[in-house]
Amino acid sequence: MLQSALMRHAPLGRVGTVLLLAVVAASCSSQGPSTRLGTSGTTGATSASSSDQSPVPTTASSGTTTSSVSPPAVPNPPSGATATTLSSSDMTDIASAFESFARIPPSCQVAVVSGSVKAATVLATSTTWAFLRVAPTSTCRISAVDPTADPKTAYPFALPGGDTGIFQRVASGAWSMNYFETVPFPCPPNTALGESPGPGSPIVPLSVLNAVRTSYASSGCQDPYAIHEH
Repeated sequence: MLQSALMRHAPLGRVGTVLLLAVVAASCSSQGPSTRLGTSGTTGATSASSSDQSPVPTTASSGTTTSSVSPPAVPNPPSGATATTLSSSDMTDIASAFESFARIPPSCQVAVVSGSVKAATVLATSTTWAFLRVAPTSTCRISAVDPTADPKTAYPFALPGGDTGIFQRVASGAWSMNYFETVPFPCPPNTALGESPGPGSPIVPLSVLNAVRTSYASSGCQDPYAIHEH
């Protein structure tokens, strides 16, 4: 098409040809950004949609990805925390925090599994950490479509680690759930990878893990099977 255009304008001479080439080049380059913008717009829509998805537990097969923007780091010495016993009020608030984090329907309630609770307070920050298991109550209705559906076959309970949670409370504040616990063992931060505990992270401070004397993934969340035993 460019060649035929040049032939039709041949009488213009060399100057006219140069001008014509400049016009054609400008026309072609003006089409490129609109195509790229369309692609970028589609990608943006996909990202926005992904952010609305429910969180998924971390397992050994899926691993974790360190975010480029980490939450504020919690002091994480090997010691400096003391084991804590939680009250029944704490258990109720933790169950509510799980329901909110996992986005399960209001028709389904959970309760903390007796004997699964491990909790400790980091003395330097007055932050209490707890990791534990929950289970749907007998009155849980996980599906509005099928009231008889078994909650354990639905999200999040059907997923490995989907019945666990890592929670924290600063001083006398409210309990919040950071993430699901890693499977099969909890993990401390791997400082070489820039990991830190906090919202959106499955990591538990090392001082807390030592205070409750539980086995943990010694290499961090990247390898939950490399175990440090207590």
